Amino acid sequence: MKPTSQRRGSLPQTLARCLGLVALAALVMPAVLAGPGRSARAADYLPPPRLTPEQAAYQRELVRQAEALRLWERRAWHVLLHYRPNQVLPGLTSEADGLGFFLSRHGKVDPREELEGTLARFFTDAPLQPAGMTAQCTFPARYGWLKETLGFDPRRLPEQVCERFRAWRSALDPGSVTLVYASYYFSVPASMFGHSLLRFDKKERAEGERLLDYGVNFAANVGPGTNGVE
Repeated sequence: MKPTSQRRGSLPQTLARCLGLVALAALVMPAVLAGPGRSARAADYLPPPRLTPEQAAYQRELVRQAEALRLWERRAWHVLLHYRPNQVLPGLTSEADGLGFFLSRHGKVDPREELEGTLARFFTDAPLQPAGMTAQCTFPARYGWLKETLGFDPRRLPEQVCERFRAWRSALDPGSVTLVYASYYFSVPASMFGHSLLRFDKKERAEGERLLDYGVNFAANVGPGTNGVE
């Protein structure tokens, strides 16, 4: 009886095949995990705004300043946009998926393009959806950081009055922030596994009235008719 022989590829070939499979999975899995809803949002971004010649000239000037400083590589910009390094392939991807969060087509994965799109959108007074406010008012942290870093000329890029934001900030009137971990409560299935939240402690409010303070947490947006058990 003759012994059977098996052909085995060389070690470099095997490694090359494995790396190829890893690269393919890195490209395919995000789209699979995102599902049809997230991929459809790529078409929901706002096209570049129409600027006057004067606005366009100053926007290009600001972009050149940002390029000289390489602002899209700054940690502050990554934090504002929630960018995180990719696990396998080079580059960054934002953890945010909300409609209207990005002001450029590839803003979710391109910090530089998003910075340029944000600067252009700051010139317009067109409201963004779903917030219904301008870009300056919808993203005050982005506006404040870029204004301070690039030194906006108020004559060429006027600061807009954000009445809704000011009213909300005035009602909030925070003096401190508290991280709260709420323990489970079996009578409420949504709280049964516990959850954490941020509580904005209003100034001059008595300690026994903290339940009236604003809280911020992540929760599912469940539509009408949805089975809460599923």
